[in-house]
Order: sequence, then C-alpha cells, then structure tokens
Amino acid sequence: MLPVVKDFYSHSFDTEEDITVAWFQTKTDTVYRAYFYPLKDYLDIVKSGTILFEKGFFFGFTKVGDNEDKKEAMDSKIKNTIINIVTEFFSDVNDCVLIFHCDNGDNKKKLRNKRFDEWFANSSIENSYLKYDETVISFEIGPNGQVIEDTEYLSLIIHSGNPVIEQAVQEFQKIKDQLILNKSNGD
Repeated sequence: MLPVVKDFYSHSFDTEEDITVAWFQTKTDTVYRAYFYPLKDYLDIVKSGTILFEKGFFFGFTKVGDNEDKKEAMDSKIKNTIINIVTEFFSDVNDCVLIFHCDNGDNKKKLRNKRFDEWFANSSIENSYLKYDETVISFEIGPNGQVIEDTEYLSLIIHSGNPVIEQAVQEFQKIKDQLILNKSNGD
C-alpha cells in the first residue's frame, strides 16, 4: 500500500487528450493544475522501445487563472496535495516513471526545484520512491557579449519496487546528456 499524506486539498483527475491532469483549489481560491504528459509526446529525444518511451511521464504543476502571479503564504496543504497526486498517479499507472522538470516561464525554476526537493525529502513517500536529480548547465553569449548561464533542473522519480530502476536511470542519464548536447548546439 502506498503512503498517503494527510491534511490536503480535495482534488480531481481529468484527461485532456493523452494528458492526465489533477486540479485543486487552495483556501485563497488559487487553482493549481498538476499534469502528467506521456514523455514520448513531450521530448522527441526519447527513443522508441525504451522504458521512458513506454512508461515515462513528464510531471509538473502550476497555478492557473487569475491568481497565477499572486504570491502566497506558505501552505503545507499545497505540498501535501501535490505529493498525494503523485502517489495516486503511481498507483493508477503501474511501473511508471516520472520526469520532473522545473519550468522557467516565470524565472523561478531554481526556487521551484528547491521547494520540490524539500517537499519530497520531508514527505512520508520518500522511502517508497527514489528520486534522482540532474542539472543541465549551458552557456551562451548574450547580445552585448556577456556570458549567460542557464541551468535546467531535472528529476527522475520511480517507485522503489519498480523492477527496471537501473535501466530507467541509465535512460534518464542519456536524456540529460542529449539535452546538454542540444543546448551546446543551440537547439
């Protein structure tokens, strides 16, 4: 049985085309959307016949609607809800593998990565799942000749009882290496 975190917001799952989505609303009426895209549809570098092609999902979450830019006070129920959504997704999709990537649409990917790391480490699911973290750092020359550094944060999350952990981690490493190559080639 998978662990369930208590004290969370009510949430519902829905399907939008091949994407699984979970919605919840906080006490301040902020709406969150957690999403699970099939990895093969999200990253074209995932090769057919691999674990990540067959069982991989890109996972993320974001605020939506009128409150998406609103800064909120700490609310542990948000963390608990996200953790429960991940746990429920794992229980519904056997032997799946999640790739968590911090979006930078609002220039907060470093903070988002740190927060998710803390949530995961301090949750009751840490012993049920393994999390492998990687960073992809690239440099480019800006319009004024300045060096611009960009860091991407990636995590692989897999159930500790999944029989293909080693293979999934190797494939995750290859994706990271390909992303580094793509960034250095300007893709």
